[in-house]
Amino acid sequence: MQNRTSTMPVARPKIAVQFCDPEIKQRVTNELLKIGFSFKYVGTHYLSDCVTVAVEQHSSIGISVRSFMGYITGAVTEKYGVDKTTIGTLINGAVEKALIFGNVDYLLSILQGTYDYDNQKISYSSLIMNLAEKIWVDIKQEYQSAKDLKEQIKENLDNITDPILLSGIYNIVVSWKGGAI
Repeated sequence: MQNRTSTMPVARPKIAVQFCDPEIKQRVTNELLKIGFSFKYVGTHYLSDCVTVAVEQHSSIGISVRSFMGYITGAVTEKYGVDKTTIGTLINGAVEKALIFGNVDYLLSILQGTYDYDNQKISYSSLIMNLAEKIWVDIKQEYQSAKDLKEQIKENLDNITDPILLSGIYNIVVSWKGGAI
């Protein structure tokens, strides 16, 4: 008796690609829900991951958009084990549903004039890049506001005499530093 090996194809295991900072993922999810995307569509999950990667890799925007989009869809391809064409098709399907059932005015405001009114289509790469840029700007503004508040507290600390308020400020400073001072 000969030992025969199976020639059946083996399913390619999905590579565990971890995206993200949960805060960024939540911001992306909130924006997509605000636009009117539904997470019952697989394309919305792919879109969410693409935008999350774009936000996290924002410093790489110096490369061409085509190269950057290749990187983004490549990361999502690795995560799900699906080819880029399928990802694009499913994202386009989710975008079409958002155009029908979602907040179109808000969606168009995010696209900042890149919507093709003649073809009535939205380029998903344009949506990904514009949405990532919006989220990045929001994060940057919040960071700047926190930094400004920190400076105001620092400038006015000498004028504060209330021990409860000083204790609260001390606790805030300790949390910024990650432990006791």
